[in-house]
Amino acid sequence: MKIFIIGSSIAGATAALALARKGFDVEVFEQKPFAEVHKKLCGNIVTSAFFSISRELGLNAKKIVLKKFNKAHFFSKNKRITVDIEDYLISRKELLFQLVSKAKSEGAVFNFNSTFLKFEKRGKNYKLFIKKGSKEIVKETEVLIGADGVLSRVAKSAGFKQKKFVAAIQAETKTDCPSNEYFVFFGKEFGLYSYLFPSDGIAKIGSVAQNFSHFVKFLKVKKVTNQRAHPIPFYGPFSKFRKGNVWLIGDSAGMIKFSMGGIIPSMHAAIALADFLKGDTKKLRKLKKDLFVQYLILKAIRRLKDKDFDYALNLIENDKRLRDFLKKRDETSLSFSNLKLLFERRFFRYALKLLF
Repeated sequence: MKIFIIGSSIAGATAALALARKGFDVEVFEQKPFAEVHKKLCGNIVTSAFFSISRELGLNAKKIVLKKFNKAHFFSKNKRITVDIEDYLISRKELLFQLVSKAKSEGAVFNFNSTFLKFEKRGKNYKLFIKKGSKEIVKETEVLIGADGVLSRVAKSAGFKQKKFVAAIQAETKTDCPSNEYFVFFGKEFGLYSYLFPSDGIAKIGSVAQNFSHFVKFLKVKKVTNQRAHPIPFYGPFSKFRKGNVWLIGDSAGMIKFSMGGIIPSMHAAIALADFLKGDTKKLRKLKKDLFVQYLILKAIRRLKDKDFDYALNLIENDKRLRDFLKKRDETSLSFSNLKLLFERRFFRYALKLLF
């Protein structure tokens, strides 16, 4: 089976490797040069789930992981807590290098500096129009996978509904904060949230859906560098990521966690799709279920007021089960069964956020 993938960032490169390993004829088209693909606005922080995915894909996680965060400080308007965590800063550049190298060794073909323009249905296949330099190339495939980001051309060409998204802004500044601890701020004045992730005297600071300049003033930062903006998609309860044999994965499909992170969901989606095309639907069913849970949690968070965040941090501070949930949030503990938490009396106010 011939499969074309548009986009070679984490979702597309993982899909290329997973599919090539299963014997599919895989070809990838990426509009950027390879040296530019890793340059995306992202905290590049993952949970320990990254290690199990790396083992499954045969990656050398030791070369990808730069350091471990073992403490996180969460702030609301009137509350601050510190919790133990197991999060890791990764090198996006090294991750993509390994994914692309291994995919090539399995037979996948990568075409960089190649811009997808559109596709047309041709019987059971899809006719693709690709621009490479000044030339327009026409190719045909049986399966098309869009991994080309929030503003996906594949999604537009296939007629998928446009994803809703919010703007995230991130920059760097000097810091003397401990390198193994990070800081997250919740509340009306911080949008969905704002953050500070330190590393070797430099911190990434950012805000999601909020005035970034306000956060800079709040931190009393004098100078920022490398400021950039990037859209982050929302996953909806009725989001579709398949039309015939056209699939969307990663940001193209809005596959993000309630924390607005997309690395782990993108890699899970790529592996699940490869299994599905080989006839195994188990991982894809689990992915849909987990994305729905993430949607519900994010929906509640978006409706919280300052007093709700105060209350939530107080609960986390005094409940080991909730702290463990944060630590292992990408593992099996984050499953559909966790919805029962919303029906405990102390979580009733958050359950109401799903309705009103």
